[in-house]
Amino acid sequence: ERMKGSIEAESKEDSGIVVKFCLPFEKQVEKEEVPIFKLKNLADKHVMAVSDDLDIIRSLKELLTSWHCRFDDASDKQSALEKLEIALDEDAPVDLIIIDMQMTQTAPEEFAVEIKENPDLFNTQIIMLSDFGRRGDAQRLKSIGVVGYLPKPVVPEQLYDCIATVLASAFPSRR
Repeated sequence: ERMKGSIEAESKEDSGIVVKFCLPFEKQVEKEEVPIFKLKNLADKHVMAVSDDLDIIRSLKELLTSWHCRFDDASDKQSALEKLEIALDEDAPVDLIIIDMQMTQTAPEEFAVEIKENPDLFNTQIIMLSDFGRRGDAQRLKSIGVVGYLPKPVVPEQLYDCIATVLASAFPSRR
C-alpha cells in the first residue's frame, strides 16, 4: 500500500503457492554523462614499474614497450628515487609510476606519499597494483595521491585504459 502497488497470492494443494506483485515506478531521469578522456596512444610516455617481483616487471615491460612507452623499472624505493632524479636531470621526467603493493622491502603507500610530497615529482602519476583489495583501499590510496588501483594479475586492456585515462587527465594538453 505504501508504494501504491498490489500483491496477489494463489495457493494450490500439492503444487505450492504463487505470489504476484506489481509496483509502479516512474522512469528515471537520464543523467548527463561525464566524458572520459583517454590518450589515443601511449607512445613516448615515460613509465616506471616498481616491484621486487621479476615476473611483474617482465610482464609490465612487455606490455608497455609494445605500446611504445619509454620503460624503466626498479626493485625498491631507493633505486626508484635515484632513477626518478636521473630522469629529471636528463629532462625526461617519468610520467607514471606503477607500484606493486606487495613489495617486501618497500612500504608502497609511504613511497607514494614521498613522491607526492617531493615538489619535483608531484606531477608524476601513480597507479598501484594489488593481489587483493580490501574495502576502503581505493579511497585511502586516492587520499594520498594515487590515481589508479588495479588487481593482479594485470589484464592488458584494463591497464591500457587506466594509463590512458590517468595520463589524459593529468596532461590534458597532450591528448
